[in-house]
Amino acid sequence: VKLALDLGFLFYPSERTPVAVVFQNLNRPNISSSQTAVEERQPIRSRLGISLQSDRAIWDLDLIFQHHQIDFRTGIEWAFLPEQIFLRAGVQLQNLAWGTNVMVGVGFHPAPRLRIDYVFMQSIQGIDSPWGSHRVSVVYDF
Repeated sequence: VKLALDLGFLFYPSERTPVAVVFQNLNRPNISSSQTAVEERQPIRSRLGISLQSDRAIWDLDLIFQHHQIDFRTGIEWAFLPEQIFLRAGVQLQNLAWGTNVMVGVGFHPAPRLRIDYVFMQSIQGIDSPWGSHRVSVVYDF
């Protein structure tokens, strides 16, 4: 069994502005298989996130720090039909320059505990395929 130790803090400078700080892989777990003699340890990663929330929209900003690399992610979600249909868009800058991804998506909540999400992600630099990447998730909250 391989376990990672993470530590996170969440605070609210104002009612609709959560700020989160997270430290991941504090114990640097070895994720190599038992048949491999070479260790492969996860790097320590820290994240800082802030969100601005209104009745129908949410804007998020995340900074991810790992070694000498900084990733920047920002996005917005708008409740097209409150509690049911959500439209999303976002941008991700890997190491502030290496790769840029643009994402658009939609979320559907047909029941209080059920979510169906779709996102289309397209790389701007080094486009491998004009078809991008499509992701679908189905989430049921127990």
